[in-house]
Amino acid sequence: MNLKFICAILVFFFCEVVIAQVPIPADGKCPTFENCTDKNFKFDAKLLIGYNYLISSVPYFFQVDQKCTWFNITQSTNTLLLVEKYETDVETHKVRNTDGIVDYKDGANVLFKYTDLELPMYFKAVLTHPDYAVFLACNDCGFFSKTGAGIYAYGVSKVPWPSCDIVKIINAKLNECGISNNYIKTENQDGCTQCKKP
Repeated sequence: MNLKFICAILVFFFCEVVIAQVPIPADGKCPTFENCTDKNFKFDAKLLIGYNYLISSVPYFFQVDQKCTWFNITQSTNTLLLVEKYETDVETHKVRNTDGIVDYKDGANVLFKYTDLELPMYFKAVLTHPDYAVFLACNDCGFFSKTGAGIYAYGVSKVPWPSCDIVKIINAKLNECGISNNYIKTENQDGCTQCKKP
């Protein structure tokens, strides 16, 4: 087998690995993300209601090969949102649907929980706007194993292909929160069926 071909495979493999979660700081403590949250920021959950398309993210290690990720969010109670999440596997093209709830009674400290698995994940809302939002989470215990320990992020938009200015705002906020561009995955929304929705 050609040595260049083997090197190309290795480079591709390690590139895929790096775009998974950001490692926890050397002291082993999760950041609070207070340093990248504006002092006058007020979390408005109502801005999330409707369709939200994933634009930029720091994914879980097992979500690296997903595309067409979007969320349908509806109001349930004054402090609870219902979430339907859809994502497509790049290789198999199978769509995976997971349901969850978002509890925001603590303001910008948002609890997301998958309904079936009852897995809680605490996110910090650091930016909400009528057109986009940014959330960060840190899991120091891992996800089923220590492999999943790290920092995750979601940057969403109300449209699947936002303007370059919106993408820059989302990524700049992630950078401000200590996420380097090496870890930011740009979501592929090309050819996604949900983009045809009203």
